[in-house]
Amino acid sequence: MRRILLASSLLLISFVLSAQELESIIKKNIEATGGKARSAFKTLIAEGTMTQMGTSMELKLIEKKPDKIKMVMTFSGMEIIQLVNGTEGYMVNPMTGSAEPVALNAEQISQIRDNSMLSNSLEQQMARGTLSLIGSSEIGGEPVFELKNTGDMGDSYIYISKKTYYTVAMKLTTSQNGQQYNIEARMKEYKDVNGVMVPMVTETYLNGTLSGSMNYNSIRFDVPIADSEFEKK
Repeated sequence: MRRILLASSLLLISFVLSAQELESIIKKNIEATGGKARSAFKTLIAEGTMTQMGTSMELKLIEKKPDKIKMVMTFSGMEIIQLVNGTEGYMVNPMTGSAEPVALNAEQISQIRDNSMLSNSLEQQMARGTLSLIGSSEIGGEPVFELKNTGDMGDSYIYISKKTYYTVAMKLTTSQNGQQYNIEARMKEYKDVNGVMVPMVTETYLNGTLSGSMNYNSIRFDVPIADSEFEKK
């Protein structure tokens, strides 16, 4: 009985220490990436380019608190729109042969909101209780903390630099048409924009091969944006 009680006590202590370390890592990530400055801003407009499988598109991201996010990708005069307004969201992709809006599900909307530049996704995941500390590893030779976020559509893994406390990579595995894909995003070239540290380049790897990138060349905070910008067209 004493051994069982001792083992239970050690397990509880280990759990508490892990939770405390995770909380400390998230706190340092928020501080390192300009959490105070970020929380003060109400709107954002970011512009750049997105390259996917050799195809380059103009990219514009528009955000307004609370929970208004619109991404427009322009290719050959066609606009691919992804929009979230509160708890509702949709996507328009004329490259599929239809210009009709397609509703996004709750998990897709949650993922888009988590990736907002006006908030810290790790802080939100921590508040939901879906985040846990796995251990340590390396990304590109850089020592990192490895975290796991448990979502309705599967687990994703987040890697935070032990040196800078910036988020440097994210990984997830997904299936489509019976095929399994390992997707990895690597965040690079962090830049101070009005006190917020922003990765200006995000590279995407599909099954270990570079498949695309997102490059911002302009990021502006607190630009006047009308609510009508986020209305369903």
